Amino acid sequence: MLLIDNAIRTNLMEQYAAAKSRLFLLDYDGCLVPFADLPTNATPDTELMQLLEQLGTLQGNDVYIISGRDSYTLDNWLGQLPLGLITDHGARFKKKDSVWQTAAADDISWMPEIEEMMNRYALGCPGSFVEKKDLSLAWHYRNAEEHTGSENAETLYQELQNKEQALTLAVLNGNKVIEAKGRGYNKGSAVRALIEGNNYEFVLAIGDDMTDEDMFAALAEEQNAATIKVGMSDTVAKYRLQDINTVRAFLHDLAVHTH
Repeated sequence: MLLIDNAIRTNLMEQYAAAKSRLFLLDYDGCLVPFADLPTNATPDTELMQLLEQLGTLQGNDVYIISGRDSYTLDNWLGQLPLGLITDHGARFKKKDSVWQTAAADDISWMPEIEEMMNRYALGCPGSFVEKKDLSLAWHYRNAEEHTGSENAETLYQELQNKEQALTLAVLNGNKVIEAKGRGYNKGSAVRALIEGNNYEFVLAIGDDMTDEDMFAALAEEQNAATIKVGMSDTVAKYRLQDINTVRAFLHDLAVHTH
């Protein structure tokens, strides 16, 4: 797994330029924008909006934001751009200039029990809070005291894992967040559905967190796919970029790269 240097960058640029059909799969938080104290504060800035518009309007480019965010939020922030959106960890998607579809019919009968459990942790860990989405629940501890937050996160994660089988849950241990969702879908299943029947000549997938590993794994056998992990944690991705700034610079280089 290689940190993208000038030689790799040049090679990827050449592959991109030679391809007539290209797919971009871009995680949002921690990849395109910094994490915020509150999820609602991580709004896209003007520079990012311009970059995504530039990438999305180029002939041959299909650009998707693929995120654990809910469909309402991402549609509100990015829906006017020439992009596709995959939200709720792969459960919902909208192709460019199309309408929302649900990829996975999901049973959320588990939600009340898990919400009660997460609220208990939120009460016992000052600064943490529960975010309720349509198809998942997330306990955020970014604003909690470091030791208390990490300790509670570990305990909550274990407690949720013990419920996985009985409640058909998938538990995600993300960046300062523990999330519970249905088991029938993930970013990997969404990506497989997207590339099936589409003969993309160049695929670029960028993500920073454990949920993106499903996406990277789904593309592992695709010879024309470049998978990129943001940050230094373990990954199955082929390449690595250090941070959001290097991701944006790399995407900007692709956006202005002429044939």
